[in-house]
Amino acid sequence: MSSLSRAGGSTIGTPVDPASPSGILIDPYTEIGTSPALDEVIKGDGLGGWTVGLPPGGPPSGAATGDLSGNYPNPSVKTKRLLLEFSTTGGVPSSGVRYLSRGGVAVTSVPVLLPAAATLLGVTVGVNVIDSVQSYNIEVVSGPAPPTLIGLALALPASTLSASRRDLSGVIGAGALWGVRVIRTSGVAASVFTTLRVEVEVEMP
Repeated sequence: MSSLSRAGGSTIGTPVDPASPSGILIDPYTEIGTSPALDEVIKGDGLGGWTVGLPPGGPPSGAATGDLSGNYPNPSVKTKRLLLEFSTTGGVPSSGVRYLSRGGVAVTSVPVLLPAAATLLGVTVGVNVIDSVQSYNIEVVSGPAPPTLIGLALALPASTLSASRRDLSGVIGAGALWGVRVIRTSGVAASVFTTLRVEVEVEMP
């Protein structure tokens, strides 16, 4: 009959029935009624007893930390919300289209390149002077030309200084050029307002 031994040679365990072991004697007084299955080990329970179970470790559990949110075993990558401001100091010309800049540099197309994919959440717009004749649409677009509208346009009717925030749903792909433009939808003249500010909210890793 085989046995389990301590360091130094003293016996600590003997199979109860070597031909068909239903348990293992860990010491002269304690028997574990279940033999370890594949990958299981015999563990002390901290109270002087013994139990059979999986070794310490295994997949993580509990709340995720760092760049992850949610709980294991299925956490998700944290995202951050960014508020990007686009503006123009030239108003909308008689041609009816003006692309807005980032950082005060005049642009004729979409000016922003994103390093990672982003989800479009919303847009808010305001102007410095009421245009009582012309109406406009504010569009978030991706390029290159011809630009593609992302989500829905935000209307800036005549005789308004600002437009309420519009929640948008759309995805800007990683490495995509995108930006904001204002398009005249009624009237034929250049805009009366000379500055226009658009805040675009996006969510990205």
